[in-house]
Amino acid sequence: MSVERIEKRSIPKWILLVIIYLCFVAELAFFIMDFTDYGILFAGLCFCLLIVFFVLWREEYAHKLLTLRSSLDDALRRERQQDGRKEHEQLKCLRKEKEELACENAQAQSHLKTLAQEKEMLAQELAKTRLREREASVRKAAESILPSGEQPAELDLAAVIADAAAQMEDICKKSGIRLRLSGFSERLSYRADERYMRLLAQNIIDNSIKYMCRKGSLVITLSHMGNDIFLAFKDDGMGLPPEEAKGVFDLNVQGSNRAGGNGLGLAQVRAVVRHYGGSVYARATDGMGIYIQLPVSGEGKRCIKEEGAGERAGEGNREDENTICGE
Repeated sequence: MSVERIEKRSIPKWILLVIIYLCFVAELAFFIMDFTDYGILFAGLCFCLLIVFFVLWREEYAHKLLTLRSSLDDALRRERQQDGRKEHEQLKCLRKEKEELACENAQAQSHLKTLAQEKEMLAQELAKTRLREREASVRKAAESILPSGEQPAELDLAAVIADAAAQMEDICKKSGIRLRLSGFSERLSYRADERYMRLLAQNIIDNSIKYMCRKGSLVITLSHMGNDIFLAFKDDGMGLPPEEAKGVFDLNVQGSNRAGGNGLGLAQVRAVVRHYGGSVYARATDGMGIYIQLPVSGEGKRCIKEEGAGERAGEGNREDENTICGE
């Protein structure tokens, strides 16, 4: 309620006070003049007016309290509304900042993903470059350990390998090793340098003689499957630990059971095989086995991926084994 309305409600109260005062004066006057009946009348009137005045005063006081309480409630309501608006604005700002941060985070994740892809591509390129450099160095090293002046020609690979084995006959006998051939009964045409093929066979036979460390046998198996030629050299010697068998073709590497040599023989074998686009690997279980795959065409570059493929191909034909060297 406004101040003007409060003042308007207060005017009758002050008029009533004036009337009560006048009635009181009249009452005293009548009692002094000994008009008792009129004095009692004005005394009763004065008392009634005092009761009315008290009721009006109580009403006004209660109204003021109600107005004050209403004003406080309005102030609290306005304050809460302002606080609510402030909280709403703050929440709106926080949501906006959260969306901006989420957008920045998404951009950062996308950038990181792009960087990771670029890093992976660079790593792949670096790996390819290192692989090419390593292959180039291996080829260069292989060329350096092979005889110079290659003279490729069409030759009977079976006859060349058998003749190379026959040249090792005396050494086999002295070492107590029996050399056997399997699959050499038919002619097998292959274009290569005869010196390289002899070097391949004699180095593997010489390696078996040095590392068998006991009397035994060495079986050489030759087979032809599709466009590939398979050569297997399998002895029943002491063998090598699996971790050493992986590196027997590395240059200047010798096994723990070495009995001389300089680690060049099997490195030359791998160089010859790679020179003609083939693959070679070794297995050291139940003796030592060296398995070679050569493509019939010199242009072939396929490699054996399954470790047992060469061994299965090389050991599949045992019915025509021939003993070259006895014990």
